[in-house]
Amino acid sequence: MTLAAAGQQPQQGLSWINVAILVLVIAVCWPLLQRIRKKARDSRRARWAREDAEHEARLRNHPEPSDPRKLPGDPD
Repeated sequence: MTLAAAGQQPQQGLSWINVAILVLVIAVCWPLLQRIRKKARDSRRARWAREDAEHEARLRNHPEPSDPRKLPGDPD
């Protein structure tokens, strides 16, 4: 390697420009990721509430049979 080629080697490590680019990417991506996570969390909670309501409605319409091991007249 000649001396002229050695002077044109890229700088090793992080430069201030690379740090600024990293900060910019984080500043753009972080709010987007938070918005995506909030939307997923809200839809998951809505689905859970809907599933719970459906399950409770099924239980009201078709109650589970009593414990078959219990005999009528046995104390609780």
